[in-house]
Amino acid sequence: MSNENVTQRLYLGIDLSTQQIKCIVIDGQLQTIAEEAISFNDNSLLVHHVQPNGFVVDKNDKRCITTP
Repeated sequence: MSNENVTQRLYLGIDLSTQQIKCIVIDGQLQTIAEEAISFNDNSLLVHHVQPNGFVVDKNDKRCITTP
């Protein structure tokens, strides 16, 4: 058995939307090495910034809605 380091080309794909971010790592044979997704509506993440409907209504002007 050889002690030479074997390098492998890996490719990273990122999908960013308003609801979540997804990442996937694949190799040259298109086999999935790793994948992860984070939902921005997950109540356990950024607890102080979670908005139940995904938007914020301005307290001074109820007609003004912001989608962070």
